[in-house]
Amino acid sequence: MSKLNFSENLFLDVNELNRFRKFIEDEGYKKIFKSYVETYGIVKDKNNSNFKVTAKNNTTVSVSSGLAITDNLDFILSEQTEDLSITQNANPTWIVLSRSTTNKEVGTASISYNGTLTGTNTKFTEVLRGQPNFSTKVKLHSDSNTAEYEVLKVVDDTNVILIGSFVPESGLKYSAIGSFTPGFEPSESNKYIYSYDSFNLQAINSSDEPILQAGQYLLAKVYYTNGNIVVQDKRISFFNQILRESTSFSNIFSTLIKTDRLLENHIQLKLNHGYKVNSFAVNNDNMKITSGYSNCVSSITDGIFKNFLLYNLKNMKCSKISNNVGSFVYFYDFDTSLFDGDDDLIIVPDFSSIEYKISFSGADASDPIYHKQEICNNDCRIVLPLKYGQSTVKIEYRLIHDYKNSTVFKNLRTANFVNINNVVETLSDSDFSVNLIATETTRNYS
Repeated sequence: MSKLNFSENLFLDVNELNRFRKFIEDEGYKKIFKSYVETYGIVKDKNNSNFKVTAKNNTTVSVSSGLAITDNLDFILSEQTEDLSITQNANPTWIVLSRSTTNKEVGTASISYNGTLTGTNTKFTEVLRGQPNFSTKVKLHSDSNTAEYEVLKVVDDTNVILIGSFVPESGLKYSAIGSFTPGFEPSESNKYIYSYDSFNLQAINSSDEPILQAGQYLLAKVYYTNGNIVVQDKRISFFNQILRESTSFSNIFSTLIKTDRLLENHIQLKLNHGYKVNSFAVNNDNMKITSGYSNCVSSITDGIFKNFLLYNLKNMKCSKISNNVGSFVYFYDFDTSLFDGDDDLIIVPDFSSIEYKISFSGADASDPIYHKQEICNNDCRIVLPLKYGQSTVKIEYRLIHDYKNSTVFKNLRTANFVNINNVVETLSDSDFSVNLIATETTRNYS
């Protein structure tokens, strides 16, 4: 990384400091992280709560605090929940997030008639400076105390003495103004010495989803059904993602179900990699599974479906699962149009396809066979030609997004399967043995 060379008695002006910032920012951490970031937008925390929109009442929604990253690696930051009023009409309201900055410091303050500024959760010692050390100034965000007040003394983080005449007030925000060369008048945009990451929220009333500009992210669609407010989470398309670590995903459902002998020297493998939802109930913001099946899942534990996809194979719609608490399944973007009454639901990993690799040893030592299919096709049948005798068949799989993003081949889940003799057997180390014996043909010479 390029650097600014510091030494004693070196004079630094704005040009050198701007270059120092460029070395650290543009040519430093931003350059590094841009090579790792796949998409920009809302950062996913463990509770998936960043900038989540929820209904507060029938006319108001709350937008939780959160963090997002723009394509210039600037932060969009909100540190507290914000409420937005919603007007009920024929068109939905779309909540859009974008970046902003603020000069307001943390905490609030009260000013007395004699210039004592008393803060709550403030950090005066970090942002202000008093006499005789080229004192800074304070701008109070007030309708009564509107001047720029010089700092006489910083007592501690919550107490400062200002110079001037004041009207007592409380609950004020404030900004720090820098110390400049005597006689110099900085521009309005330059006089505030600190600039902080912030955010902007827009409530757009439109029948159609708004066309977003660069740096805008859609949070939610808000509409009314039978007079009741409904919030549809739209953040899933705008989550920030680091480039996938191709070996980190563990598919807990990939398993062998059954093997069948089709012909004298052919067997068929039946595998699946998803969870079949047999019956369910749709609630306001979730789906409850009342019955389902996977060969290696005996009960639905918390988080077992986190970041998986729910597919409806009847209409080929899907939605990404944010988490599950027992049989209650929650989504990043809950859309009831996924369900149309004639449903065939399957829960699968968030990849585009799955590839199986079948290897042989023993009597049959032929080259491996590969089979690839779409991830939404849960049931897989693969026919294998085998030589007569005792052979070991090993099955591995990998999950694929594209040619750059896939897992490595790994073993199937340990689970019971039915072998060619209709006997229940346990798959261990992802392989099994099969002994094909040629049957003698009885000829009739009469």
